[in-house]
Amino acid sequence: MMRIATRSFLLFGLFLLAGCAEFGRLTASRDRFDYTEAISGSWKRQMLFNLVKIRYRDAPVFLDVS
Repeated sequence: MMRIATRSFLLFGLFLLAGCAEFGRLTASRDRFDYTEAISGSWKRQMLFNLVKIRYRDAPVFLDVS
């Protein structure tokens, strides 16, 4: 029983370390571009939704990411 617990703990530790492998200076520019694209797409969808709401005389709602 102790052997199974030890192996499970080591396997969990390896998965935990593998998850941290994607951080660093090599991925920063790619992640920054993905974040900018996500914010831009969100802003476009929100603007279109608010234009439709204004067309049907409903109050627009704006949320900003800070």
